[in-house]
Amino acid sequence: AANFDDFLGQVGKGQPFCFWLGTHEPHRGFEEGAGQRTGKDPAKVIVPPIFPDHPIVRNDLLDYFVEIEHFDKMVARAINTLEKAGQLDNTIVVVTSDHGMPFPRAKASLYDAGSRVPLAIRWPKGIKDSGRAVDFCVNLSSLAPTFLAAAGLQIPDMMTAGSLMSVFSNEGKPNLRSFKDESSAFIAMERHDGCRKGGKGYPCRAIRTRQYLYIINFEPTRWPAGNPDREFCARYIPFGEVDSSPTKSLLMDNKDKPGFKRFYDLAFAKRPAEELYHVTKDPGQIINLAGNSKYAVVQNKLAA
Repeated sequence: AANFDDFLGQVGKGQPFCFWLGTHEPHRGFEEGAGQRTGKDPAKVIVPPIFPDHPIVRNDLLDYFVEIEHFDKMVARAINTLEKAGQLDNTIVVVTSDHGMPFPRAKASLYDAGSRVPLAIRWPKGIKDSGRAVDFCVNLSSLAPTFLAAAGLQIPDMMTAGSLMSVFSNEGKPNLRSFKDESSAFIAMERHDGCRKGGKGYPCRAIRTRQYLYIINFEPTRWPAGNPDREFCARYIPFGEVDSSPTKSLLMDNKDKPGFKRFYDLAFAKRPAEELYHVTKDPGQIINLAGNSKYAVVQNKLAA
């Protein structure tokens, strides 16, 4: 944020500019206990269904919230800088993230906890009826053609994602790829840290519609969270694709105890080649419907 203050001070009058403001927060590690020290109540935490409801998890989430609040303050500082410079209403401000939260079965996965990110856009001169919430499935690939279109520039043919300009003008859905008549987001991962013998990754692909999440894991014999043997990870930690955290330690230390094994397996166990989840009925994406005859038509169409 301080860099942005310096940067904007060097921008000439009427000179176009682009700035990417990224902070370390909310990456690991967190300041343990910061959540409670700032007055947050562990009892009010909504624990995602992919974790055990345990005091360590609740406090880990509270500490994560503090990190997010710090980022929010940096965004507010940048917006204030734009306002003081008289540039706020002439600037497209986009707030988003590159992945989900740094917890087991989240970051470095194609589940919603790993790939669904916030997206808020402010552009008074270009967005009609500000304050609208849009429920289309949008991929961040749409940002580049959106910026080009907003600046009046030609979008190269090589950019296959659709611009969001039609959403800004409130004229309809974005020109996005779709599954039948439903908007879809296409997601891919090859590797994170490559914590497997030979530095191999975990190639997988997903389609996320408003109703379903379909995943193909191309190498289901590999460990999705990295090899359990720390020898094969550059960071020298077991399951090294998952950041070290109190929640991760809790699952690993209690993996054979009742009430924990299910969550341990969700985070670290090998996964089948195909996964299908009904995201409205199962928001945590825990019940794999792949192979269920009732959902065979959906599975086959998404697979195709």
